[in-house]
Amino acid sequence: MLDVPIRIVRRDWSLNAKIAEVMLPERRLFKWVEHPEFDLFPAYWLRREVLPDEPFYLMHPDSVWEAWHFLDSENPGPVLRNPPSSGFLGLLLLLKQCRHVDAYELVPSMRLTKRCHYYEVHEDLGCTMGDWHPLAAEKLLALHLASSSVHALEQVFARGTLPLSMIDNQAD
Repeated sequence: MLDVPIRIVRRDWSLNAKIAEVMLPERRLFKWVEHPEFDLFPAYWLRREVLPDEPFYLMHPDSVWEAWHFLDSENPGPVLRNPPSSGFLGLLLLLKQCRHVDAYELVPSMRLTKRCHYYEVHEDLGCTMGDWHPLAAEKLLALHLASSSVHALEQVFARGTLPLSMIDNQAD
């Protein structure tokens, strides 16, 4: 008599486990939305109210780690498990959409400065070298993705322009 309910419970548990496994990414997303590490949602919703027609998007948090896996797999050595920079994420997004992208000062030229952003006065060499984000790995990968011609290298190191071409979407 007890065998039947136990089998049913096991069968249902197995089915529920499979459903839970399929829904795990969505649960993680909802958990992140409810308790983000940095609460960006009030600013996001305010921006949406003020400029409702502006194309303004949020990246799925898992895409950050997909970018990190790409970075780690394409570098000769292991990459510390810290999230890629917003600049690198933006670059990957652009390389999926545009045939050609020129990245400026992604790989520091001879004009190297300690500024975190071109528009800031604040200086911090960690922004260039990567205190938190794996910037060295990002820069090496971007340099590798660029054309390896002498002209391209001259552009990178003399003028700070890194010419990049579209990432092939056929693997998707």
